[in-house]
Amino acid sequence: MEKGKPKRTDIELKKRIIERLKELRSERNYSQEYVIEHTRLNLSQYEAGIRLPSLDSLVILCKLYGITLKKFFESVDYPKE
Repeated sequence: MEKGKPKRTDIELKKRIIERLKELRSERNYSQEYVIEHTRLNLSQYEAGIRLPSLDSLVILCKLYGITLKKFFESVDYPKE
């Protein structure tokens, strides 16, 4: 990627992933600190929209929450067919 050029980001997808991350954490009554402690991921940056998690990071989070990537993305439901 050329220096100085902005990254292409799908704002709607980013918003839905952030919402899903918050939803899963909330459903389990986990604090951000708990998730960070057990995953070593910077969840606060993900939930604030500063960074998006990589697929590897999503796998780690899915393992903590006891779900598959498929289950994670089911409710994201984007883009529409």
